Amino acid sequence: MKKLTVIGVLLAMLLIACNNENEEDNDINDSTGDASEQESSTNDDSESEKQEEQGRETTDKDNSNNEGLKLGETGAVTSGVGDYNITVDSFEILDEVNGEESMMEMFVLVHLKVENTGNEPFEGKSIYKAKLFDDQELSQGNLFHHGINELTEEEIQPGETVETEMVFYADPSDYFELVFNFGLVDDVATTLSWEFELDEASKQ
Repeated sequence: MKKLTVIGVLLAMLLIACNNENEEDNDINDSTGDASEQESSTNDDSESEKQEEQGRETTDKDNSNNEGLKLGETGAVTSGVGDYNITVDSFEILDEVNGEESMMEMFVLVHLKVENTGNEPFEGKSIYKAKLFDDQELSQGNLFHHGINELTEEEIQPGETVETEMVFYADPSDYFELVFNFGLVDDVATTLSWEFELDEASKQ
């Protein structure tokens, strides 16, 4: 009888020990699972942040490509009117245009090209608008009907490139900045800008 009692006590202790070991294994497994989930979540967050950063860098790069352009360089516009490229080739400083004197100190005549890169034609006059800033950050809009080669209601066909001119009143300035689609958000039209110094003007 005493032996049976001892055996029973030993069996009970063995069962208790096995149960404790199983519980410890479960705790370890749970901890390992939580650590894996946390690591996976951290990796997902890092990947998401990396993609967002790359997106911001791409956007910044795209925007920088359309600002501070130089003479001879081309900027691309996406707009509700259509998609097109603008290349500013050169500019001149003039005292008069077709016999008319400037209401300021001089005229700035800009020579440029427009290429329709979209799939639909658009009227030239719909994109014929820009601002010229001087070194005092004062601006003038381009003038119309001065007998220069303006863009008119005539349509620019897909793949077609046309040469045109813009003229502005201006005062003497060390440099100028020409801006297309000034004040518009990129969802409406891409803003483009060219910077050029006075000594880059074409000689008459």
